Amino acid sequence: MSRIKAVILAGGLGVRLRPLTYVVPKPMLPLGDKPILERIITDLRDQGIRDVVISCSYLARVIESYFGDGSWLGVNIEYVKSDRPLGTAGQLRPVKDLVEGTFITVYGDVYAKIDYRDLVEYHKSKRATATMVLRKLKQAVRFGVVEVDGQGRVLTWREKPEVEYNVNAGIYVFEPKVFDYILEGIDSMDRVFRDMIERGERVYGYEFAGEVYDIGDMTSYEEAVKRFTEELGGI
Repeated sequence: MSRIKAVILAGGLGVRLRPLTYVVPKPMLPLGDKPILERIITDLRDQGIRDVVISCSYLARVIESYFGDGSWLGVNIEYVKSDRPLGTAGQLRPVKDLVEGTFITVYGDVYAKIDYRDLVEYHKSKRATATMVLRKLKQAVRFGVVEVDGQGRVLTWREKPEVEYNVNAGIYVFEPKVFDYILEGIDSMDRVFRDMIERGERVYGYEFAGEVYDIGDMTSYEEAVKRFTEELGGI
């Protein structure tokens, strides 16, 4: 794991978390007694990863001022800064010259107690170009769901059924070949993955059953803080 670099994407504006993000970038919002970004970095460090690249833009100075070169956390931190938000994949492209071989990428607004070693081993066992961490969600449909055949005859009626599906957790393992698919300027990770899949790249999903704390908007952040606090025993 000491040969694996981690790239953290921390360049979003955090519009849905205003007014909190007027003065604090989204990845620096606290989860418990530490910024979510610090929790991500310390977990990576504790699993043997020492080299971290932070791709940032909005309020980048706040992030760099807090972490510095990372030595106080026992890691080496490099920064890539853009003058404007570039989207999830667009933030990754400037990192191209800083990574060699397999690397981990984590969204700066997502925290999960994941076994990165197992994730990397899974990725390598599949000889994948890209591996996406997946989490299962269950959601109740608000209406009765009716299935019909080709003639319009009703076959089933399920009242407010619960559906289960996989969603992207915002954590990936990539090979450098991913950079061949990222466009200059603003680009999104979903477009990159669709392009890779259409061109036959080896793209895999790694199912994760643990807790994922997502602070993408105010409701999600409040829920993450509540659940994290409960996990700590209400401290």
